[in-house]
Amino acid sequence: MRNAFILAAVVGLASPAFAQNTGAGSSAQHELRSIGYARLGYGGASADQFRAAPAIGFGYRAELNSFALDVSFFNYVIRADSYETGRDVFAGSLLRLQALHFFDAEADRSAYVGAGLSWGGVSASRESSGGTYSNSWTGSGLQGELTAGYELTRSTPMRFFIQTDIGLPFFKAKSVSYNFLRLPDGLYRPATVEERYIPSAVVSLGIGWHRK
Repeated sequence: MRNAFILAAVVGLASPAFAQNTGAGSSAQHELRSIGYARLGYGGASADQFRAAPAIGFGYRAELNSFALDVSFFNYVIRADSYETGRDVFAGSLLRLQALHFFDAEADRSAYVGAGLSWGGVSASRESSGGTYSNSWTGSGLQGELTAGYELTRSTPMRFFIQTDIGLPFFKAKSVSYNFLRLPDGLYRPATVEERYIPSAVVSLGIGWHRK
């Protein structure tokens, strides 16, 4: 819960600062553009093995020529496969706040990079074998977010961009394993708890629309 308050505070502090920065420039080249977008792509999470799956995301950008504040939500890699155990994955962020920098501010297309924070989570199933049953890897908390992309048609109402995102969790996912094989004394082995970092990565195509 404390991490959620930290993320909310960052959002609250960043928004007035960005608004003050945009109000300082009154020329056309400093015009603030409001852009909503949706993304569709492919990515995965690296647990005890790399699990690939389709990815989605939705967001909003308040954009100047060289700088943008990006707020996005439901950025997830999702796969639910009832036929193959150990392949299910649900990883990403519920809410993400990033600052983006465009390298060619005056051009109709530009590469950009960004960084920020998100409230993320992961759930990745595990295979069970040899008398051992393992729960899914699960965890949630704050994440660091890194982004690199290329935006097209910046001078038109419709925007297209290609983007790569990497989520670096500040938390560890946990999994509990139970061994149902008896020891020589007739007892069962105690349950064991494992922890590990599970980063995620996504490559996606985004479509946005400029709202005046």
